[in-house]
Amino acid sequence: MTSLSLESIANWFAIASVAAATVQAFFALAFERLLKRTPPLILPVENYPEAAILLPLRGADARLEETLQRLIDQDHPNYTIRVVVDNPSDPAFDVACQVSNQPQGHRLKITTLENRRRTCGLQCSALVEAVEGLEDSVVDVATIDGDVLAHRSWLRELLAPLQDPSVGATFGNRWFLAHRDSWGSIVRHLWNAAAIVPMWIFGIPWGGTFAIKKKWLIETGLLERWSRGMVHDAPAPSLLKEKGLQLRFIPSLMMPIGESCGLGFCQEFLKRQMLWTRLYHPDFAGVLMHALATAGLTLLVIGLLVASIVTGHWFVAMWILASTLAYLAIMIYLLRRIEHAVWTVVRRRDRDQCSQVKERLGLWTLLLAIPLTQIVYVGATLWASVAHQVTWRGVRYMLQSPFEVTLVQDDLSAPSTSGKIESL
Repeated sequence: MTSLSLESIANWFAIASVAAATVQAFFALAFERLLKRTPPLILPVENYPEAAILLPLRGADARLEETLQRLIDQDHPNYTIRVVVDNPSDPAFDVACQVSNQPQGHRLKITTLENRRRTCGLQCSALVEAVEGLEDSVVDVATIDGDVLAHRSWLRELLAPLQDPSVGATFGNRWFLAHRDSWGSIVRHLWNAAAIVPMWIFGIPWGGTFAIKKKWLIETGLLERWSRGMVHDAPAPSLLKEKGLQLRFIPSLMMPIGESCGLGFCQEFLKRQMLWTRLYHPDFAGVLMHALATAGLTLLVIGLLVASIVTGHWFVAMWILASTLAYLAIMIYLLRRIEHAVWTVVRRRDRDQCSQVKERLGLWTLLLAIPLTQIVYVGATLWASVAHQVTWRGVRYMLQSPFEVTLVQDDLSAPSTSGKIESL
C-alpha cells in the first residue's frame, strides 16, 4: 500500500468521521432540546375517562414493592391496576398482595395467568388476559414494567395526549443507569443512550411506559397481534398508521431504570432487543448495515493504524488516531448533553428519583466501554439476523415469523430469583 493511498484513505476516513459526527450531533441536540423545552402536559382531572394500568409479572424485581406503591398513589381520578402474575407460587404474587393491604391498595386487582397461550410470549398472554377482563367502562389502557418507578403524575402525563382523537397511542422511554462496578450495566447504559434518539426519530415505542385507547386495541387488530406475537409495543406503529392515528412520544416520561446487571445478562438482553427489531421493525436491513458498518470502520481504523506504523508513515497514523479520538470526544460530549437533559426532566417531576443518579463514568472507562459496547451490539445484531428461537425468563420460544410463535418449553421455576417479563 503506497503513501498516497494510505493518505487518501486516511483523508476519506476523516471526512466520513466528520460527516457521521455532524449528523449524529444534529439529531442528538434536537432530542436534547425536546427534553429540556417540552413541559409535561397534564389535563384537569375531569378530562380523564376511566383507565386501567396493566402490569404482567414473572418474578419480583428488587424494587417491585415501590413500583406498586407508586402506582396506587397516582393522581389520576379513576383508574385500577391489573396485575397478572405468572403463577401462584411466583414471588411477585406475595409482594403484590402485601401492597394491596395498604391504603389505596384496593386499586390493585391481582390475578394469576390462567390461559398460557402457546402462540405468543407469556407477557402478551398476560396482557391479552388482562384486557379481556376489563370492564366496558374502561377507556384508556396503559402498560408498565415491574422495575419502573412512576412519579405521581405519570399516568395523567401518559394519557393526556390520548384525549386528542388524532392520537392513537403514547409512550415514554427508559434510561438505564450505569454502575461503575458492572461492565454489563455500563454497556447497557451506552447502548440505550445511543438507541433512544433513533427510537424517537422512527417512532419506536417502549412498552414499559405505553398507553392506547381500548377501542384502538380492538379496532386496529393490535390485541389480536398480541395473541400471536412476542412483544406488545413493536407492532403498534404500523397498525396505528393504517388507521391514520399518531403515535406520540412523551418527553417528560424518561424513566430511570436503576438495576445493575452483568455482562452476560446484558449480552442476552441486547440479543433479544435486536431480535425484536428484526421481527417487527420494517427496516432491520438498515439496522444490520449499521452494525456491519460499525464493525467495518473499527477494523478499518485498526488496519490503517497498523499499516501506517509498519510502513513508517507516522503522520498518517497520527491523522487517523486524531480523527478517531475527535469522533469519540464528540460522542462523549453528546452523551453528557443527553444525560443532563434526562436528569433535568426527572428533577422537574420527582426530586426523590434523583437520588438514583450515579457518578458519571470517567473518561478512561468510556474509552474502553464504547468499543466494548460496539462489539456486543454487533454480535447481538448478527445473532438476531439468523436466530429462530429465543429463551426468555426460562421460557423457550420458536419463531417462524413475527406472528408465528410457538412456546416450546416453560420452566416455572425460572423466575424464582429475579426479574420481570421485560419489554422492548
